[in-house]
Amino acid sequence: MKVFGVTTFGAMILLTGAASAQECDNPIYRAGYDPSTNRASLYERCDPPPGQIDPILVPIIAPDAGTQALWASNPTNHARPEINLTDAANGFDLVFSYDRPTEADPAGLGNIVIDGIRLGNDVDLVDLRVKAIDDAAFGAPNDGQGPNVPFEIPVLTPGKQWPDGMHPNLSYGGSYFSPAIVLQNATHTLGISVHYPVRERKHNMRFFLESTSEDPVLGRSWKLTIRVNSNGAATAAAGNLQVGELGREYVVAVRVQRGDPHLWVQTLEPYRRYFRQLYGWVRYSYDPRPVRGEQFARTYAIRAGEPYGFWNNPGGLDPNYAENMNPYTYGWKPWTENLVLGTTALGYKRTLIWSPAGAFDVTCNFPFIFTSNWANFPDPSDYLQLLQVEQKGVQLGLYWGRAIEPMAQLSCVVPEDCVAEWAAFNGPCPEKLDPNNAQQVEWTLTEFERAMVVNSTLIGLDAFLGGLGLAERLDWLDTLRDYAHYGFGANPKFLIEPARTDVFLPYAPLAQVDRYIRGPLTMADFLVPGHERYSVVQGLVPDQNYSAEEFGDYIVGSDATATTAFRRAQARRAAERGWIPIIMNANNYDNGNNAAPKPPVSIAGDDPSLYVPRRSWQVNPEIPDEPQYRLSGDINLDGVVDVQDFNIVVANMGKTLPAFDLDGDLIITVNELSAVVFNLGNDYRTIP
Repeated sequence: MKVFGVTTFGAMILLTGAASAQECDNPIYRAGYDPSTNRASLYERCDPPPGQIDPILVPIIAPDAGTQALWASNPTNHARPEINLTDAANGFDLVFSYDRPTEADPAGLGNIVIDGIRLGNDVDLVDLRVKAIDDAAFGAPNDGQGPNVPFEIPVLTPGKQWPDGMHPNLSYGGSYFSPAIVLQNATHTLGISVHYPVRERKHNMRFFLESTSEDPVLGRSWKLTIRVNSNGAATAAAGNLQVGELGREYVVAVRVQRGDPHLWVQTLEPYRRYFRQLYGWVRYSYDPRPVRGEQFARTYAIRAGEPYGFWNNPGGLDPNYAENMNPYTYGWKPWTENLVLGTTALGYKRTLIWSPAGAFDVTCNFPFIFTSNWANFPDPSDYLQLLQVEQKGVQLGLYWGRAIEPMAQLSCVVPEDCVAEWAAFNGPCPEKLDPNNAQQVEWTLTEFERAMVVNSTLIGLDAFLGGLGLAERLDWLDTLRDYAHYGFGANPKFLIEPARTDVFLPYAPLAQVDRYIRGPLTMADFLVPGHERYSVVQGLVPDQNYSAEEFGDYIVGSDATATTAFRRAQARRAAERGWIPIIMNANNYDNGNNAAPKPPVSIAGDDPSLYVPRRSWQVNPEIPDEPQYRLSGDINLDGVVDVQDFNIVVANMGKTLPAFDLDGDLIITVNELSAVVFNLGNDYRTIP
């Protein structure tokens, strides 16, 4: 009989609803799996309270007659997996194993379902997104990854999904950072993560959360549905089971804890462990210095006789620029000098340039064509002046608009015809890249080639999402890196925009327009310590998420002044949260704009040595803490990769030394030795 949430349950007392919030001494978790009904359960056992002899039992996941089984076909005729459950100290692992012996057998993967989650009516969802313009609002922010979603249901209606019209699902490979869900109530945090090799499986994954029923004893039930392969129709087959494939596994790790809700990352420790085993550690050197952002061409500057949108500075009104900046008309000398002398005068040593080859009038900005058009200027080789930027100590960065939406280079021969061809473009915007389309690949590598010719060491990849799945984007990033390395001996750093998904971080930093960032990126700090992430500070009118408390006098009602002071305030906020600011236009460098080093998000039992930044200058006391050494490579101890580095690697073969571990496998092997040999004489390192 249930009285105020307390029900006798054998020799125990079952607590549900608000009653489960009472203190629990020595919690022990017990998992169960019933193969006859294909359902799993998880209970928390607490010591008897004073004056009682029966232990307390709190349901965390408790099926009833109305809850769904652990797997469901979606919609029909999908391969039914074998399911096994393994106990863990505070939860369990479910292993879903699929086979497709013959072509006649089903290829689809269906849905994994965790039903009967008993956290009551008032449930929060930790938001594992980096906010973007097309993401639904999630309520008030907290100090975790982002804001929580209050799942309070005042009227319990069967079939009720996300309240108040919120977005009903989350796509890993779209806007969701990691394949995991974290739910919380007043006392418990439940973390559910999915472990699968993205490159091999070639599919995204989608998560649905809903509340469909309430049991009179167990209380409100929440159901998590995981659509295993959420690719669109065009790419679904690539992510499905292939003929003859046996033993394809997906692991769902379920962990629960009592206590401080701010420690929610602890429930995702199994995912972190899997992530590091699969993807390793950061493969690039950390540079916290802010970046000067510039836009060579702008739509508002397009006019008769100037279809590319390059702008000038008539009368020299802005002292940060020469009077004649248009590279088509005046050549590349003004911008080359500005990127060297002007950037240095402003206090920067790094640049990133938007629309470096022109802007379109109506649509498809920023243009995919970001370098090839330079050869269509009156002096087709004058752009080589840009080589002086890196030669004179300033990093040259180029932002590649719509980087995976390839379009053909201009077909013109003489500059005048090129001007007309560019001006005539009015869409449609290109489709996403097909890596198997040789013509599209040629167009793309042609654009990338000139960026390497001018020695651009920072490449922003705009709109690097959608159309291509996660696996295809990772593979394409490798293609670009290999093309730079084997074709030009270069090792550029790529910035992935928008900042959406965790798998890119070990290979390339993430970038996001600042006004869509809602807080620190806790999940990234937890998974990949030492990574880079960039905030593009535009200085635009803020939306409702900017507040007077944050920016004080820079807010005027609901409007804002895009002044230097406002941009500095934005940059400081980004830097304090661990985002490296890219500050648009000519704004003086501010010492407060260096990104604050983010301490790794660690949990109890972590090995502190794993969090020592993997930088050679920090483990060699003879090397001073100066930028020129911090910018060298992980295996570079004295300004150049030489025999000293070779001897260090040889002496430590077989050891676990994060400072010299270049491929992220936590052990020094022939891979590190090959990297040293390959880079002898260089001031950077590349992993062959």
